[in-house]
Amino acid sequence: MAGLPGAVHLQASATIHTARSHNSPGDIRPPTRCAEVLAIGYFKVVDQLERGLAQFETSWASTAGRKLDRAASTLRGRSGSAATHDRTDLGRKTRVTDTESTPPPGAVLFDIDGTLVDSNYLHVNAWLQALRAVGHPMDAWRIHRGQGMGSSELLATLLGEAADQVGSQAKQQHSEHYRRSADLLRAFDGARELVAAVAQRGVKVVLATSASPDELELLRSVLDIEGNIAEITAAEDVEAAKPAPDLVHVALQRAGIGAERAVYVGDTVWDVKACAKAGVACVGVLTGGISASELTEAGAVAVYEDCRALLRELDTSPLAALWA
Repeated sequence: MAGLPGAVHLQASATIHTARSHNSPGDIRPPTRCAEVLAIGYFKVVDQLERGLAQFETSWASTAGRKLDRAASTLRGRSGSAATHDRTDLGRKTRVTDTESTPPPGAVLFDIDGTLVDSNYLHVNAWLQALRAVGHPMDAWRIHRGQGMGSSELLATLLGEAADQVGSQAKQQHSEHYRRSADLLRAFDGARELVAAVAQRGVKVVLATSASPDELELLRSVLDIEGNIAEITAAEDVEAAKPAPDLVHVALQRAGIGAERAVYVGDTVWDVKACAKAGVACVGVLTGGISASELTEAGAVAVYEDCRALLRELDTSPLAALWA
């Protein structure tokens, strides 16, 4: 009779004991006999109540178990990643499997010129000579301000309508002068290690650059990180280079992710602006010659001195959200 209050049970037992102690065997007076009959009837009722309670507990446990199992099954159908924990139901221990939604691997999109490779000022020098060769000498600082744009966008900014007449010749001149200085190209300290560290964390590495095909070939040979690259997109893949967002959009498509699962690392305001239009967070580095304040004002979520500095703080940087 564990299911009934102890005080009630003791009172019923006391009633029977009292009735029997005041009367000799076979000499039970009617009032006492009546009390004993009532007590015996009480115990029969208690026994029936306890049996009913036990049946109810069994039924409830079975129903609750089925409901929890159905809930777990529903969760399994919503996600492919399962987690298991213990559940105890009225003395019976079962294993319940539920699921957690796991986001897809993210991607870090890397600019190359001025970010991974020390090439910006070689480009400035090549354009200086190219523009002088086509009859449009230009101040070096103006050329530097346009680094990060595609070559067509840069020439349109520098030359205006004259770009239509001399643009093709200027591009050819630039390529020739740039190739002559190719032996001066070098990867920034920490660049290879940064790319490797990102790849080791299970995140895709995508090179997203405005470089032409021949320039990209040079840059890839200098970087020597082919084993860690998942995808590459360059100027030839889009109609409009940076600051248009096309290059970033293509990089996202090739990586198979949405903008919220990507971070871009670049060195110019044109990188930052292209990312803003594409909805991608951009982290800046100072190695392209653009100040931290300009990068921040353009919308960079963080700015580091160089690749090595970013590598040192990698797991506390905005990139860490992709694998944390």
